[in-house]
Amino acid sequence: MKILSATQADNVALELGNLKQGLLSYVLLEDGVIAKKADSGTAPDGKLTPSEWLGYAVNAVPKLYQDVLEGKRSINVGGNTVDVSKVPLAQRDVTVYGADPQDRKSMVQQPSVFDFRRKKDERALIALK
Repeated sequence: MKILSATQADNVALELGNLKQGLLSYVLLEDGVIAKKADSGTAPDGKLTPSEWLGYAVNAVPKLYQDVLEGKRSINVGGNTVDVSKVPLAQRDVTVYGADPQDRKSMVQQPSVFDFRRKKDERALIALK
């Protein structure tokens, strides 16, 4: 059994209004599966294991948030590219639930994976083609 938490206990999960979803959901689906970025293991093999998928999210969520805030990355929403670099920082529609907007730069969402596997072998969740 594996458990993926969206963030640490003393922080909040973030949502970008442009995405209409949270950063974790976006990274898992759009980047991880659709863009095939989670197939990272030692060598991409076209098969996505739970460890690859969840591990990718743990590393990619904080980076996505920083890149969006700094205007370094465009995001894909429903097949449409949203170039956040052309939107002023104050208007980037970053919703941080339970936080003051002034704290946006200091808040970085950090997911965690809790792995309770008894066996070390993993089967692929899906084949990425």
